Amino acid sequence: MFANYLKLAWRNIWKSKGTFAINVIGLAVAVCVALLLSVTAYFQFSFNNFHKELGSLYQIYHEENEVNGPNAKSNLPVPLQDEMKREFPEVLMSTRYIGGGASYRYGTTTGSMGIRFVDPDFLDMFTFPIISGSKRPLDQPGNIVFSDKAALKWLGSADVVGKQVSIKFGDKWDNFTIAAVVQAAPANSDLDFGALMRFEHLPAYEQHKSIWDHYNTEMFVKLSDKATIAGFEKHSQSIVNKYYQDNVARIKRDGGKPNADGYLKKFSLIPVRDMHFISISASGGDVKKALPYMLIVIAAFVLFIACINFINLSVARAFGRAKEVGMRKMMGAVRFQLVLQLWGEALMICLVALIVGGIITYLVIPSYSAWLHTSVNMAMIFRPEMLLGIIAAFLVMTIVAGVYPALVMTRIDTVQALKGSVKPGRKQPVRNSLIVVQFAFSSLLICCTLVALQQISYLRSKPLGYNKQQVISLPLAGGDIHRGQLINLLRDRLSGEPGILSFSAADNNLGLGLDRSSMTSSVTFDYKEREINTNLLTVDYDYTQTIGIQLVAGRDFDRRLASDSTAIVINEEMAKRLGGNNVLNQFIKFDDEGDQHQVIGIMKNYHFQSLAKKIDAITLRLDPTRVDYAYGYIKVSPNDLPASLGRVEKVWSQIQPGVEFKGSFLDENVDRMYNEEKRTSQLLVAGAIVTIIISCMGLFAMAILSIAQRTKEIGIRKVLGSSISAIVVLLYRDFLKLVVIAIFIAVPLAWYGMGAWLNSFAYNVGLQWWVFAVAGLCAVIVALVTVSVQSIRAALANPVKSLRSE
Repeated sequence: MFANYLKLAWRNIWKSKGTFAINVIGLAVAVCVALLLSVTAYFQFSFNNFHKELGSLYQIYHEENEVNGPNAKSNLPVPLQDEMKREFPEVLMSTRYIGGGASYRYGTTTGSMGIRFVDPDFLDMFTFPIISGSKRPLDQPGNIVFSDKAALKWLGSADVVGKQVSIKFGDKWDNFTIAAVVQAAPANSDLDFGALMRFEHLPAYEQHKSIWDHYNTEMFVKLSDKATIAGFEKHSQSIVNKYYQDNVARIKRDGGKPNADGYLKKFSLIPVRDMHFISISASGGDVKKALPYMLIVIAAFVLFIACINFINLSVARAFGRAKEVGMRKMMGAVRFQLVLQLWGEALMICLVALIVGGIITYLVIPSYSAWLHTSVNMAMIFRPEMLLGIIAAFLVMTIVAGVYPALVMTRIDTVQALKGSVKPGRKQPVRNSLIVVQFAFSSLLICCTLVALQQISYLRSKPLGYNKQQVISLPLAGGDIHRGQLINLLRDRLSGEPGILSFSAADNNLGLGLDRSSMTSSVTFDYKEREINTNLLTVDYDYTQTIGIQLVAGRDFDRRLASDSTAIVINEEMAKRLGGNNVLNQFIKFDDEGDQHQVIGIMKNYHFQSLAKKIDAITLRLDPTRVDYAYGYIKVSPNDLPASLGRVEKVWSQIQPGVEFKGSFLDENVDRMYNEEKRTSQLLVAGAIVTIIISCMGLFAMAILSIAQRTKEIGIRKVLGSSISAIVVLLYRDFLKLVVIAIFIAVPLAWYGMGAWLNSFAYNVGLQWWVFAVAGLCAVIVALVTVSVQSIRAALANPVKSLRSE
C-alpha cells in the first residue's frame, strides 16, 4: 500500500512540474535561510556555555542609585578581591581581569603582545584546558601562561613550557618563566587572552591596590551551591558600610533614592551564562539579546511563508484533482487513507526541499560567515540541539504544508467531484488570509530594514565633535623603545614628512582600532559637598589640536608652563557637573591623589564613547612619566589620505622594525564600534529580500491559477466591450486589496518594534512617517509587478479561444 502511495505521489508530482519546481525552490531557499539564521542564533546563545562550572560563575558589578536613576558598571576597585576572599565564605574562588599590552623578547624574536592580568584562580574557575605545564601555573608570581595560538604566533612554537620570555612594562624588562600552555579561548567565549600574568604585575597596581574609589578592573567569582544573588547583595553591604560611607552619604545628599531593597549602593552579580547579553558587563554585553530571538523569528516566518505558498498552490490544485479524489472515495478509500496519501506527497516535496536547502547551506555558509564576521560553520548544524530543532521544524513544516490541503481535498463531495462541478469559491478566505500574512511580514521587514539603514547611516555620518577623517590612531605597544622615547621619535620623524600636520598621544583609543582594545577609567570625588564622577583620559601635549576638539573657554596644555603637569582640561558636561563656566581656573582634588588640579580649559562636548550612550563627563590630564600613553594620534592633510597612512607606516617600520603596524583612521575605528548594528541591518536586508522573493513566487503562481480560473469571465467581459485596462485593473484589484491590508497590519508592528530598538541609542534618527509610506509603496509595487505579466497576458488574449469550449 505504501509503495503504491509513493508511486502515485511521484506521478502526481511529475504531472505538475511547474508547481513542483516553485514549491521546491521556495521551500529550499527558506530552509537555507532558516538554517543560516538559526545557526547564527545558536552561536550567540552558546557564548560561555563551555565552562564546566558555569552555574556557579558570576561577574561582580556595582550600582549606585543616583538622583537620575541607577548607574551600574562592571569596573571595580582593585582591593575588592582580597576583601571578599577574607569576608565572604560563599566566595569559593575569585579573580580580577583586566587587559593590557607590553613588549616581549623571546630569543631573537621581539614584538608586542596582549596580556590579561588575572589571579591564580582564573584557570580553575574557567574551562581553558591546560595542554602542557603546571596545573596551577599562576601560583608563582614569576610565571606566565600562553594560549597555544598565541605561542605559535608570537613565539613560533607551542612547545615552550619551562622557557624564559622577557616582558617590558614601561622602560623596565623582566624575565618570566612560561609555566603552561593552555587551549585558546573558543570563538564563543567573551573572555579571551593571548597571555596570562599575575594581577600584581599590572602597571600602577601598587598605586591602586588600596584605593577603593578608583574603578578599573573586572572581577569574577565562583560561589558555593547555597549562595544566591540576593544573599550576596545583602552581604556586600558590609563592604559598602566599611569603605563607602562617605560615598553613600553623598549619593543621599545629592537626591539619590534607595532601591526596592533599600540600597543606595550595592555590589551585585551577573551570571556568566548571561554576560554576553548584559550591557553592564565590559567583557560581554556587545550583543543585544533581542538579536538572536529576532533571527529565530525571521527564520520561522521565512519557513512559514514558504509553507503558505505550498498550501495555496496545493489548495488551488485540489479542485483540479477533484475527480481523482471522488473516484477513490467511490472505490472505498476512507478519509484517513486519502489524507495519508496526500500528506505523503507533501512529505516528499518537503524532503527534497530539505536536501536541496542543506546543499545550498553547505555551499554558502563560508561566504555567509565571512560576510557577517562570525564564526558559524556547518559543523554546528550537526550538533544534537540543532539536529533536534531541524527535525522538529521539518515535521511541523510538513504538517502545516501538507495536512490542511489534504483535509480540504478530502472534504469534496463525491457526487459533485465525479460530475466535475467542483469549483473554487471566489472569496477563499483561507488563501487570502495567508497571502495577507505573507505580505504583512514582508512589509514589516521592509519597514525595519529602512529604519535600520537610516540609523546606521546616521551613526556613521553624525558629527562626533572631533576630526575622524584626517586622524590616524596608532597602538604603541611593542618593541624595546621606552614609550616616552618612542613618542618623541615618532613626533620628530613624522614632522618632516609631507602631509603630516601634528602628533599627540593618549592612554585610550577613540572607537575600536585594529588591536581591538578598549578600556575606560573613571574616578569619583567630592567637590563642594557634591559627588562628581568623571572619565579620566591621560593625554600628551597637542591632543585637542590633533584630534580637532574645540575649546570653548580657557586654553590647552602648554609645554612652557611647568604648572601644567598637574593641570586638567574638562568637557562641557564635566563643567556643568562642577557648576558651569565659572569653574575655569578652579582647583579640584581627586580622592585618591594628593595633588590639586587646576582647570585650565573647557572643551566642547565630543562623543568619546558609542552613540548608544549620552555624552559623559571627561577630564584630560598629562602623564609626567610619559609611560601611560598607549596610542599615538597623527593628524594628516586631507589630500591623498592613503599616501599619508603609508608614510606613517614607513616611519614606524624604521623606528620599530619587526613590530606590526596597526594604524587606522578614526572613521574606520568608529565604524567598528557598530558591528552589531551593521550585522542587524545586513540580516534585515537579506531577510527582507528573501521573504519578498518567496512571497512573489507564491503570488505569481497564485496569479496564474486565479487567472486561469477566470479565463471565460475575462473572455465574456471583452466580448461585452471591456477595455484591456479595465480588465487588468479588475485582476489587480483582488490582490492589491490583500496587500494594502497587509501593510496596515505591518506598519504598527514595525513602528512599535523599531521605536524600541532606536530607544536603545541615546542618539537616533527617530521614526519618520515617510519611511513607512515608502515601505508600503514598495510592497504594492512588488505585488503589482508580480501579477502584471499574467494579468496583461490574460487581458490581451483572444476571447474566442476562451469561449470556444462553452
